Amino acid sequence: MDAQIRHLIGLTGRPDVTIEVVPFSAGINRGMHRPFVILEFPEPEDEDVLYLESSGGEVFHRDDQEEIVTYREIFEELRKMSLGGKTVDFLRGLLGER
Repeated sequence: MDAQIRHLIGLTGRPDVTIEVVPFSAGINRGMHRPFVILEFPEPEDEDVLYLESSGGEVFHRDDQEEIVTYREIFEELRKMSLGGKTVDFLRGLLGER
């Protein structure tokens, strides 16, 4: 796992990558329900796609914009709960580094 953490730390130097950790101390939140990905596209005519993963299989939502908005709100909630700029320090702490 140390190699994975070092890899994540290395990725934080890229301008196109953001890594944020939501600590357990943030408590129970809506983001714990199930993993999700919102795929956004640069062309306005290409609608966003919501990808949900669950024990029953994968689900793609494209037509239900209301559900996509709900998951965007969940994502923003998670960002507010995250360690933000302290994430790299947290990851280094897992390695025993400072």
